[in-house]
Amino acid sequence: VSSLQACMGEITPMNLLVFGGLSALAMVITLGMSYLVFRKKPAEQKKVLRFASIYSSCGFMGLPLAESLFGYKGLAYASIFTVVYSLFIWSHGVAQMRGRGAKVKIRNIILTPGIVGMLIGLPLFLLNIRLPNVVLSPIDSFASLNTPLAMLVIGCYIARIHFRDIFDSLTLYLLSAYRLLVIPIVTLLLLKLIPFEAEAITTIVVLAAAPSSANTVMFAIQYGGDAELGSRAVALTTIFSMLTMPLVAAISTVIPPLL
Repeated sequence: VSSLQACMGEITPMNLLVFGGLSALAMVITLGMSYLVFRKKPAEQKKVLRFASIYSSCGFMGLPLAESLFGYKGLAYASIFTVVYSLFIWSHGVAQMRGRGAKVKIRNIILTPGIVGMLIGLPLFLLNIRLPNVVLSPIDSFASLNTPLAMLVIGCYIARIHFRDIFDSLTLYLLSAYRLLVIPIVTLLLLKLIPFEAEAITTIVVLAAAPSSANTVMFAIQYGGDAELGSRAVALTTIFSMLTMPLVAAISTVIPPLL
């Protein structure tokens, strides 16, 4: 809500619609690529590794970086991406962890915070309705907590793992390279074939370069996956992302459109 209110006049509704489509395309690319890796792992590990490779921590890690790069405009684009991401993680992501025959509840998808916020903020944006300061000011205050809260949550996950255990698995190194470099670079090259606003493309690539989602751990616990493996995957990719996310963002800004 806050980001859409702040960028009124800077982003057109058509651009938001196109960006939503590109976000969905990026998720489909990532999902399709995941079936090429970790095929020989045991079932309880394979579903965790694939989930960790598909679903990034785009909310906790991606939103603060998008905002720092492009201000409220980047934050608005990133918010649209997280809505698309929520649709995928609460449908395909749940099915991925549960296994074959899993049923997905539409209510659980609609009631996720990102989608609820967009259902409120998007009509106001499209109708060019600005909220009064008495309403918008508290919302802005909560929005400003995004970055420090993200750091606290990720720090808590890393603190739960013995430091030496994070670095003793070749599989997790491969996962980190795949999640943090291969996926965003492939996404970048494919999206650069589409003539669209450079800031929007960079925002998608930055969000695609975020470390594995903390939901990897929670979903593994709930649906019978290897939760310890998930915890180590989140911790290792988070540590490496401190170097790779700025690198990927820099690469994205210097590569010109390919068409």
